[in-house]
Amino acid sequence: MKTNNFVHLLKEREKFGKQHHMFNIPEETGRFLYVIMQVKKPSVILEVGTSNGYSTLWFAYASPKAKIYTIEQDPQKIVLAKGNFKTMKNIHLFEGPANKILKKIKIKPDVVFLDATKNEYKSYLKVIEPHLKKDSLIIADNTISHAKKMRDYLIYVNKKYTSTTLKIGTGVTLSICSRQI
Repeated sequence: MKTNNFVHLLKEREKFGKQHHMFNIPEETGRFLYVIMQVKKPSVILEVGTSNGYSTLWFAYASPKAKIYTIEQDPQKIVLAKGNFKTMKNIHLFEGPANKILKKIKIKPDVVFLDATKNEYKSYLKVIEPHLKKDSLIIADNTISHAKKMRDYLIYVNKKYTSTTLKIGTGVTLSICSRQI
C-alpha cells in the first residue's frame, strides 16, 4: 500500500475509533511506534490487544516486511480488524483470550506490544518470555494512565529488564531483553 493511502487509512481509523469509543492508542503513540519500528527493523511483531487494528496498522505501516501477529478476543472488534486488514498479507489475527493463545503460538518476536487487559500484562509477558530473543523489545501501553492496575507488571519489568516509562500518550513503558531468557 502506498504511503498516502496508508496515512489516509490511519486517519480514517483514528476518527472511527474516537467516534465509536475504541480506546485506540493516541496518534502520538502511533507515531512513536512508527519511529521505534524504523530503528528496530523487526522481522516479527507480536501484539496483544488488537481492538479494531489501529495500532496494528501503525506497525504494518512502519514495518511492511515484518510478520505481525495480533490477538483479540472481542468478536465485534475482530470483525472491524479483519476489515482493516483485508489488503494486508503480513498481519495474522488470532481470535480468543490472549493467555490461551499465547500458550499455543510459538513465535520468537523481535517486538512485543501489550495493549489488552491491563492487570494481565505480567501474565502475558511470563508466557511470552521463553520465546524472547536477545534484544527483543517489549512495549507496554497505558502504563501511566493505568499505573495502579499495572503495578505488578511495572515492578517486574523494572527488576528483570532495562526499562523506562515515557510520557507519550497514556504512558509507554519500553523494556529490552538484554539476554536470551
